Amino acid sequence: GGTVRGKGTTGGLIGANNGFQSGVPTQRRSQVFTCWSNVTVEFVGEASYIAGTNLFFKIGGLIGCNQRGETYDSFAVGNVIGDNVANKAARVGGFVGCILQGLTSRCFSYGTVTATGSSVGAFVGEVGGAGVGGVAPDCYYNSSPGGQLAGTGTPLTEDQFNNTANFPNYDFVNVWQIVDGKPELQANPISQVFTGSLIYQENELAEDKGFYANADINGKYLAFQADLIDERQVN
Repeated sequence: GGTVRGKGTTGGLIGANNGFQSGVPTQRRSQVFTCWSNVTVEFVGEASYIAGTNLFFKIGGLIGCNQRGETYDSFAVGNVIGDNVANKAARVGGFVGCILQGLTSRCFSYGTVTATGSSVGAFVGEVGGAGVGGVAPDCYYNSSPGGQLAGTGTPLTEDQFNNTANFPNYDFVNVWQIVDGKPELQANPISQVFTGSLIYQENELAEDKGFYANADINGKYLAFQADLIDERQVN
């Protein structure tokens, strides 16, 4: 449980999985794998904050935006809220807000997405974008909630989530298992639930700056960047 609230690039676990490095001619993709989130992600931007730009509109259940990065064998089960009383976010998805020149594979979202802005979807809000490409093979979303958004990804009902045959390219021998009616990671069980709240606030750092952290998950190291964060609060 818990809630992550953000004005900018915000995800339940990671703000941005960005594989671009300024000044380096060869792009090296950053990788996120065997991860999950079980939190509500909520956009809290104000009209004055986003006036004249949509740079900060990237809201997702696990990742705000997968930009030139790779994400695989991961999932998000919490709800995503893209609207508030002041404004509506764009690029809102149940798993990831956007995939720009990135690869997202063997991932799924299970919660509901509440958003009425542009580029929103049950799994991902925007794939590609102007002049760039992104792909999302073998990705799924829960279509059972009434009025659930559609978009990129394959819709499955809750009953279908309980059947390994509906995930033909998932490795249920070494990576995945079915628990409580849906896939779960064998080595990183969802029983390890984060129960606090995170509040992200944007500052005036250049867009290539950010907060970097490393997480040791069952002996496997994951490096990630959360864009434009200058305050973190855990309740």
